Amino acid sequence: MTPVLPSLRLVGTLGDAFRLLKETNLRTHKRLYGPAMALAVAATLVGLPTPSAGQGIGFTAYSGFRLGGNLSIEGGDLRVDEAPFLGAQFDFRVRRDATVAVIVDYQPTTLLLDEFGEPTEELFDLNVFYLQVGGTYEVIGRSLSGPRPFVLGTLGVSMFDPGSGSESNESEYGFSGIFGGGIKVPLGSGRMGLKLQLRVLLNNMLNGDGSLWCSPGGCWAGSVGPIGPIQFDFGGGLFFGGG
Repeated sequence: MTPVLPSLRLVGTLGDAFRLLKETNLRTHKRLYGPAMALAVAATLVGLPTPSAGQGIGFTAYSGFRLGGNLSIEGGDLRVDEAPFLGAQFDFRVRRDATVAVIVDYQPTTLLLDEFGEPTEELFDLNVFYLQVGGTYEVIGRSLSGPRPFVLGTLGVSMFDPGSGSESNESEYGFSGIFGGGIKVPLGSGRMGLKLQLRVLLNNMLNGDGSLWCSPGGCWAGSVGPIGPIQFDFGGGLFFGGG
């Protein structure tokens, strides 16, 4: 089965999964985060192409540090604070040098207010989630046991969920994409190894009027452009399997 059609079906699955997250009102049911995200991942994996002989499925657990995430407002900026993140990537090898990738990514952070001439103010905790599908292309020599530079590109959805210190009851959602590259360094037989990567994370918030994190007292962002916030991260982890 060609990987293109299952990947297209996954885009709809990702949207359905995040609509489910919104309907469950996760802000007031924090204990549902883990199960809900696990269900979203399971739903996403259904329909992926089954690898044939000689192909494989891989898993990467990774973490790192994320920068950036500004939104311009009148008189200053809203800023997603720099913070560590963690994630998981499932790779389904469809060619010797290419995989279909599914990514689940989480960053606990804080939303900051930078007003001109004023000290930075912490507004509330923010939980940032990415759920993505796309692919990787690797530069492979004669053997899979050598270092393998790679590039990554995915599309999906993101969720910016206010923490308990916010008066807002609404999570904000957006279309998003992750693009980057790095290197995989196999260890031993090549079935596991180290993975280092740099990425840029682009967001297009799904807000019809440009307002974000609204409460009875008003909205924090009155105007949001077509791209934003933009984040950057670097990190690494361990990969396992043939993906």
